[in-house]
Amino acid sequence: MRALITATALMLPGTALAEPCVGEGFDMPLPGAQQVERDYADVPSARYPGVWQQGRIAGFAYRLFPDLTANLADSRDAPQWQIDVLCDPEADSCALETKGTPDPTASDVATALGRCLLGQPVTAADFRRDTPQADLGLPEDAGVTDQDRSLSSGAALATAAGAERALTPDPAQPTAQTGPDFEADRPSAVPDPTQATPAPTPAEPTGDLGPTILPDADCGLSRITPGTSAVQTLQRLLAEDGQDPGGDDGVMGNRTRNALAAALGPDAAGLAVEEAIRALNAKMCKD
Repeated sequence: MRALITATALMLPGTALAEPCVGEGFDMPLPGAQQVERDYADVPSARYPGVWQQGRIAGFAYRLFPDLTANLADSRDAPQWQIDVLCDPEADSCALETKGTPDPTASDVATALGRCLLGQPVTAADFRRDTPQADLGLPEDAGVTDQDRSLSSGAALATAAGAERALTPDPAQPTAQTGPDFEADRPSAVPDPTQATPAPTPAEPTGDLGPTILPDADCGLSRITPGTSAVQTLQRLLAEDGQDPGGDDGVMGNRTRNALAAALGPDAAGLAVEEAIRALNAKMCKD
């Protein structure tokens, strides 16, 4: 079991230990880290001895403990790999224990965590690593916004190729021209009054609503916005009627069925959705 050493006990009698780079109380952020938290365990254990600091560094999840240990992993909750850092202040060195197959750059980051625990100088630059983007020459505007996500070589190369195509004009394609000599190539923003504009074709009722379920009075269906499905329309109509269908998620669940029975009676359970809409609309307009 890992010995419990609180933050205030880092200075042992007769032994001058350097203060970790995160401070004696582990309340100073690790240089260059993000999402930094200082946490503690009400009941200290071998895994969480007292106070510790956690966050993300170089795209990895890290934890620093006051017993001069740390761990680095690809994620905090369900890691695929982990590197444990075990520091010996008397030897002024740290050992790394690996579980799984870490990222090739992770050991350098873990080594820097050990230097932090031993009180050796570290800066944000010590935790920088070559990401897959840098290794494969991805431009900054390649469209990969999640810097913590590791790309496979195939995916990264495909992304780079797509970005290069977007930035490099295709000589086989016509290039848009600008300037006074090319105004004819631009679409006019003002309609030409000499050209007849075709009248818009009225849209036919579409979707699960059916062409016959249309509002015919200032009540019922005319009071709601039709949904993208018949079930969603029914749910909105039930809500307009004062029932509780459980939201308008378009799923015919128990709450929607119960609301329909409350509105139209128990026999309504046997109605098809469109029949239920017509019946409920007729009831609301009658009321």
